[in-house]
Amino acid sequence: MALQYHLVLRKNLSKDVEAGKEKLYYAQTRATGTCTFEELCALVAQSSTASSGDVKVVIDRVIEFLLLFLARGEVVQCGEFGTF
Repeated sequence: MALQYHLVLRKNLSKDVEAGKEKLYYAQTRATGTCTFEELCALVAQSSTASSGDVKVVIDRVIEFLLLFLARGEVVQCGEFGTF
């Protein structure tokens, strides 16, 4: 599936910007739909031995602790999921 995007004219964020190049076009992604929390949990449950309720509890706890560590000023590394 191709990624949807559009171009947006914004301030040039490069260092030492030349005169006349103060603005550049940047690509901005467009959402093609929405996946709800319940849908996500159901899909994970279908492809594992965990129930949808188990998946919800685990994701809720991950978010709870993610917020705790971020509030303490720590970086949280979640592998391929990303770094927060």
